[in-house]
Amino acid sequence: MGFKHPIRSMALLVAAVFSFARIYAQNYPLQISAQLVPPFSGYVPDYAVPGEEKFKLLCLFTDFTEPSYNFKLKIRIQGQGVTLQSKSYYFAGPFNITPGAPIQLSGADLAGLLNTNNLDFSGITLADYNHRKILPEGFYSICVTAYDFNNPVPIQVSNEACAFAWFTLSDPPLLDLPQCGNTLNTSTPQQVTFQWTPMNISSPNSFLNTEYDFQLFEVLPSNANPNTIVQTLPPIFQITTTFTTLNYGITEPPLVTGRQYAWRVRARDVTGRDLFRNSGYSQVCAFTYGNIYGDLLNLTLHAQVISSRVARLWWDSISNYQSYHVEYRKSGNNWNWFPINITAAHAKATDLEPDMDYEARVNGITNENVTGPWSNTVTFHTSPLPVINCGDQPVPLSSQNIHPLTMAAPGNTWQIGQFELIVTQLQNLQSSSGIYSGLGKVVLPLGGINVRCSFTNVMVDEDHRVVSGEVLALSEGVSAWLSQWSSTYHYDDSFNCSCDIDSIYVNANNQVIIVCQGGDTIVVPDDIEGGLLVTDGNGNQWVVNGDGTIVPVEGGGLLPVTQDTLTATEKSILRKALLLIKTEYDQQKLNNLLSVLNSGEQDYDDYIRTQRSTFTQTGNAPQEYHGETEYVGSFELKQEMQNTGTAKAKNYKDAEFEYNKGKVLYIFSRKISSDNELNFIGQYLTVSNKLFKAFVAEQFALNKTEDQVAADVALLGLKPLAEMVVKRKMEKDKNE
Repeated sequence: MGFKHPIRSMALLVAAVFSFARIYAQNYPLQISAQLVPPFSGYVPDYAVPGEEKFKLLCLFTDFTEPSYNFKLKIRIQGQGVTLQSKSYYFAGPFNITPGAPIQLSGADLAGLLNTNNLDFSGITLADYNHRKILPEGFYSICVTAYDFNNPVPIQVSNEACAFAWFTLSDPPLLDLPQCGNTLNTSTPQQVTFQWTPMNISSPNSFLNTEYDFQLFEVLPSNANPNTIVQTLPPIFQITTTFTTLNYGITEPPLVTGRQYAWRVRARDVTGRDLFRNSGYSQVCAFTYGNIYGDLLNLTLHAQVISSRVARLWWDSISNYQSYHVEYRKSGNNWNWFPINITAAHAKATDLEPDMDYEARVNGITNENVTGPWSNTVTFHTSPLPVINCGDQPVPLSSQNIHPLTMAAPGNTWQIGQFELIVTQLQNLQSSSGIYSGLGKVVLPLGGINVRCSFTNVMVDEDHRVVSGEVLALSEGVSAWLSQWSSTYHYDDSFNCSCDIDSIYVNANNQVIIVCQGGDTIVVPDDIEGGLLVTDGNGNQWVVNGDGTIVPVEGGGLLPVTQDTLTATEKSILRKALLLIKTEYDQQKLNNLLSVLNSGEQDYDDYIRTQRSTFTQTGNAPQEYHGETEYVGSFELKQEMQNTGTAKAKNYKDAEFEYNKGKVLYIFSRKISSDNELNFIGQYLTVSNKLFKAFVAEQFALNKTEDQVAADVALLGLKPLAEMVVKRKMEKDKNE
């Protein structure tokens, strides 16, 4: 091949164009690869610094018909709407190469190519670039192409070799000492150490060329915002240094004991080539230099666990303090502190995790806005969640010494009887009487199932316990077959008896008399002044009001008292149906369903990941719709995605549905035991669109046995019920 003769060169070029079998696989006699060495700089001439080899080109000539060859180069830098490319008339070169002997070009070889005087600018002006001395932050490509040096017509003789880099701004310094918010110990003579960490270590521009402007401000008045102070007042001391540590001693302005100070540091590149975020300014950090009260401000903190979610914190009240700042967090792993600002010498740590280690500390703020030293750090361990057994009754709350919760927020966890209510929405965030309305969810002990609830005018105490009011389960999902919970009945005491109650009445002496079904009579020792809850051995409940009236609890207890109870035969059929479900949906089957679900999810995720990579390379961007992934491109690509992807998605969704159904049945069939529970289920269960009792009667009329009817109830009643629950739950999650 000879490129020294223009006519011959053009003929070869035309022949080459028409001989392409695949238009994207051009074979050039000169092959170039480009390499950028991190860290990456947004200042273009940095890549041509002699000896550093930040930008390298490896060139290989493969035409052995030529003893040697001269070529020239052009460059294009592109990204973030900005393009820099060689001027139309400018080429770097010549560069000489022999066949089969690769050469490397870097540093001074490429200086002319990277000189801004030889580049055309688009998206940014040369003046802007010279002012900033850096390209806008973002992702860039640097591409080089070779041309025949001896031909005035620009004939491309190499591939376009590209390297890629992310040009970024440097971060300002991070302030270390003194720590923000600390109270420093005074010393004689005065000695305070300021220290910061440079965040531009990876920058090739400024790491060795950085100066720091240190500024110290006095915070006056004492309650002023330090960020406002540094913007409006001059510093009491400032200095420029190349070090990251400053010793503030007796030659600097004296600091006043008990006064608050603010400081910041600005990083600057002395060459003017590196830019920093926030103009190089660090955050503003404030500290207090000693305190005027000495050891009189030391606090001793104590802690006591109240429940799984609440702990009480208290300390000695000091008259010098007008308020206190309490912090608590989980122990270990440097968890974030949760702050409480309060004027009293006690506080409640709420919404804690059960069975968890916590630590807490407190300091005070004086009338002069001086922050005192931190107290001792106390540790405490919250109680595990209580285990609730079927038939357990909640301990009634005493109406005396109730301190209302005056401030509430979504995310609070409130104790409601034996259950926990997680607040999701509130109509009011504060109430002097502790009265709130809103929405939430109750976590049931039946396998952690959530039931959405609404509450209206419930009263909550400072220990996050619902004292009175009404909480209703919304009739959807699991709540379609679980009872509603209501606290509309008011009582101060409760009484449990082991017998089944026939009747209850209040005699002339204002005593509660219980008549058992066997004829025995029981006199309740408790008075009825504040109301009394009576529970019999079968779980039925009555509230005896203070005026002597008696109200049966229909939905106020763990399960409602139903008037339409099942016969012994109907209970037997329901028990057998539940046993069939329990036998079919054992732990092994649940594990198998989970394995199928995990496999389907992995298969679908792998397909999506593969398609995203494949289609993105062809320029077809993915979009989300209806929970699926669509790739915008040719009709064929769309069709392929919809056919294959939808099938895999369906397999995954089917597996998810079957697992959730199995989980519901697994939990449900293992929790039903008492007659009251069977009565409740039988009252609401439908089988083949018929109420349970009607279905059983119809099947007996067809001369079916108990076992046959039980099998039909399991197949046509309990399984569809679980499917309905899962469908409603999945549909709700999709809509949310």
